[in-house]
Amino acid sequence: MSNPPIDQQRLNEFVRRLESLGARYTIKKARPEALMVLVTTARERWEIEFMTLDWGRIEVERYESLGPADNEKALPELWERLGLPSTPDDGDERINDFLNTLDRANVHYEVINSGTRGLTVRLYAPGQYWEVSFSAESQLAIERFESSGEISDESSLETLWDLLNEEQ
Repeated sequence: MSNPPIDQQRLNEFVRRLESLGARYTIKKARPEALMVLVTTARERWEIEFMTLDWGRIEVERYESLGPADNEKALPELWERLGLPSTPDDGDERINDFLNTLDRANVHYEVINSGTRGLTVRLYAPGQYWEVSFSAESQLAIERFESSGEISDESSLETLWDLLNEEQ
């Protein structure tokens, strides 16, 4: 049995507006009844879920930056949030080892080219997005984004549009 369709027209209009503002975003299938657009602003991450037509709504969740994290403390916290053992050399993490650890634990992630910052791995740990950046000089930078847990409707998107307009 197939799920009812997503409102493709609304999704397309949303994506066109993002593109007209030069916004950074990814689209993924997060659950059977929704297609998620993850929008990146300078200090926040926004999850916008386009629910199937039978649900008939859009759900929005906002994740605010907790700022740069202390690498020595942050990686063990990440592994704990994911239910994985921490290793003594976490502070000297290499991208391939890091990705292999995530793969072994079946953790979904995205690898993003961050230009001059190198490669960034974005992943979801309960209630948070984590972005772990690996520079060409083997420098590690970690930033976390946390949600208040509040899910709002599409009326909250006006705040997102305002933020994206400011960043242009």
